Amino acid sequence: MTHSRLARITAAALMATALTSLGTGPAWAQLAEASPTLSAASLKEQEAFAIAKDAYVYGYPLVTMEMTRRVITNVAEPTGTRTPMGQLVSLREYPTAAYRDVTAPNADTLYTSGFIDVGQEPYVLSLPDMNGRYYLFPMLSGWTDIIADPGKRTSGTGPQTYAVTGPGWKGALPDGVREIKSPTDLVWILGRIYSTGTPEDYKAVWGLQDQIKLVPLSAYGKPYTPPSGKVDPNIDMKTAVRKQVNRMEPGPYFNLLAQLMKDNPPPAEDAPMLARMAKIGIVPGRAFDTGQLDPEIAKGVERAHRAGWEEIAGGIRDMGSIQNGWMVATSLGRYGTDYGKRATVAAFGLGANLPQDAVYPTTSVDSAGRKLTGNQKYVIHFDKGQLPPVDGFWSLTMYDANFFFVANPLNRYTLSQRHQLTPNPDGSVDLYLQNESPGSGKEANWLPAPTGDMNLMLRLYWPKETSPSILNGTWKPPKVERAEERLTAADQNKLASTPTSAAIPATTGSAGMGPVAGSSTVGVAVVDVRTLYSGYSVKNQILGREIYNDNGERVGHVTDLIVAPDKVATYAIVGTGGLLDLGEHLTAVPVSQFTLKDGEIVLPNATRQSLEAMPRFVRGQQRLKHRTQKREPVSCVERCEMRRHKRTASDMGSISRPML
Repeated sequence: MTHSRLARITAAALMATALTSLGTGPAWAQLAEASPTLSAASLKEQEAFAIAKDAYVYGYPLVTMEMTRRVITNVAEPTGTRTPMGQLVSLREYPTAAYRDVTAPNADTLYTSGFIDVGQEPYVLSLPDMNGRYYLFPMLSGWTDIIADPGKRTSGTGPQTYAVTGPGWKGALPDGVREIKSPTDLVWILGRIYSTGTPEDYKAVWGLQDQIKLVPLSAYGKPYTPPSGKVDPNIDMKTAVRKQVNRMEPGPYFNLLAQLMKDNPPPAEDAPMLARMAKIGIVPGRAFDTGQLDPEIAKGVERAHRAGWEEIAGGIRDMGSIQNGWMVATSLGRYGTDYGKRATVAAFGLGANLPQDAVYPTTSVDSAGRKLTGNQKYVIHFDKGQLPPVDGFWSLTMYDANFFFVANPLNRYTLSQRHQLTPNPDGSVDLYLQNESPGSGKEANWLPAPTGDMNLMLRLYWPKETSPSILNGTWKPPKVERAEERLTAADQNKLASTPTSAAIPATTGSAGMGPVAGSSTVGVAVVDVRTLYSGYSVKNQILGREIYNDNGERVGHVTDLIVAPDKVATYAIVGTGGLLDLGEHLTAVPVSQFTLKDGEIVLPNATRQSLEAMPRFVRGQQRLKHRTQKREPVSCVERCEMRRHKRTASDMGSISRPML
């Protein structure tokens, strides 16, 4: 329950009590009886629930970082992707589909990473001359904020040395060593070096990795052999970290959070949150036990973690702006008091960089808003010269429903500029996303998909800051289209050259058609729209397509076309809102008002609100029944109308709302 909801219920209860005591008559008495009341115990439980839910979201990044650290460092020696505390491990090749240490892994670079504890003394990181090669070595605090980002963009590619110091450290550093002050004891160094993936390039990167050094400050400039790590057999090394965090009960979760906050102090701006958490016993450095709480408070705390996770998962929808179906976030890496965004990134993209270093457009839906699934075939089309604009590199990665790589015969998890993509004759590039091979002629551009639900992530490392740029919105990721519905260049030319309107005599009472904004009722012959263009499938190519305004905002979609006797389309039936045609507002718009821009159907100056303010388009059910009995052609929207009227209340109750 939200704070505002709790406040309204509490206010209603107090008002009802007051009105009853005043004896203001039967009507007020009925209002008092009908108003909700909350006992002191209920208020206590609801407040505890609200605080605990927010605390769960607040602490999720710190708990996730700690659980990630435990898994990655639970080895005696560096091996694979794991290494003891205070040591680095370097990947020698790209991760595989079996990799589960971090969600949304990267298959474009070779990582060099490690966790350090700078609570006792600083650690010194030495980087070699990268010889012009792209690299990035961001460092994350325990709360997942980027505290520094050495790399080609910020510090060039020459040799450099940094000392990472803890929040309470004071002292002098050797000459030539630059300080990076960490606000927490826990620091994750998540470096990466670009590689084309060829055996020759792997060897070149290995040579650079072998020159990277990490030592305690007390050992800097001296011979140093790191101690072996301590292995804890009780740590789960198989289950994904996110699952481990999500299955933690509230008591252990909040107790771990409280202990972690002692050595990883929250920033000053978090004081209001800390004060709220203290009300239910979550205090930095103090043990937390639900068994020691008031029973009503404990009841609220116990049921909060599920609601907290739902808020984190739902936060994906609010990460940034929607551009051609992609979620584009340009404010990651440092979060301030945006605890929800910070938690969502920790859950689904732990280690996200600053936007100047990388932007990660993500989508799980196609251009029509339908969930991406391996049961369909998709195409992403880049016009000539419109591949992602970067100074570093770009890639497109395929993930399964849980944001892990997808096993496939090619062991291919990304498509990027390092691949020899096959262009179309006009210089454009099509990428094919599907479970099975599109054929040998297209396989170079094929990104294998799972059989079930899937997610896509574009990576633009060091995106260009001058237009076209994703940072200022002058470049947008192209839409993901079902292959059978994609408008080819030939289709677009055919549609653009087709007459868009015809004179229709005004009549009354014909076709059962409701009023159209700005005109009188018109008589039309509704035909099967699949015969509208020779060789052009309107059913697949037009119906269901999104409609945008000239600002690029999605305002509706085409649900049907009205066709004159000479088979020329005259009106498009535009739908706004609704789910599965339930509660959808339909209105008729003259085809002449639409334009075609970059393959998108555009209705200039339109908004969703203005379309919903137009008269509703309806059809008479008796005429539909008469026409279907005579086997006359019936349009797609009429079929939907008939299906709607056949649905029962129980049918509607079974329809669940999609999470977009």
